[in-house]
Amino acid sequence: MKKYFFFLLAFTLILGACKDDEDIITPPENLLNYDGDNFSAPALDADKYEAAARFTSFELGNVSNRRLVGVEVYFVSVPVQPEIRIYGKGTDNTPGDLLYSANITAVATTDSWNAHTLTTPLDISGQEELWIAVKMEHPETFGSVGCDEGPADDNGDLMFVNSQNTWTNLRNFTNGETSINWNIRGVLSEE
Repeated sequence: MKKYFFFLLAFTLILGACKDDEDIITPPENLLNYDGDNFSAPALDADKYEAAARFTSFELGNVSNRRLVGVEVYFVSVPVQPEIRIYGKGTDNTPGDLLYSANITAVATTDSWNAHTLTTPLDISGQEELWIAVKMEHPETFGSVGCDEGPADDNGDLMFVNSQNTWTNLRNFTNGETSINWNIRGVLSEE
């Protein structure tokens, strides 16, 4: 009997160890996101960037009367000075006012989901728009912010390129060669 117990215990531990590293930190009903599991990270040249996901009032209307309490981002490699940034309503291709920012350099880890709890949660009425972004610097060409396999949602692959001083999407930036969604997720309060 002891042999079966140890076999069952060992089997359970092996299954737990083999579990997909990309399990969702937060239950799906408490997430704002366009992405799927991490697949890769697009290699971006040396420059300063922001990778962002835009959530319109239509999408936020489905979660009105809740609060944005955190952000989750997957880093394949940690960029220089990663910073969580949340913007308000702007235009279709440019965010509005900066509502929140926090440097996460001290806690960012490679090849994993990185969870940040907002020091000041943001109320969601369903009338606003939120851009959830990660500001970063690449001193050389490499992939940092993770992405899924795509295809891209119109609001899931937005980015700011400092040297061009413009917001675009990754599809346009790569001349249609890359169609993904950033692994950037908003975490909502419980219903």
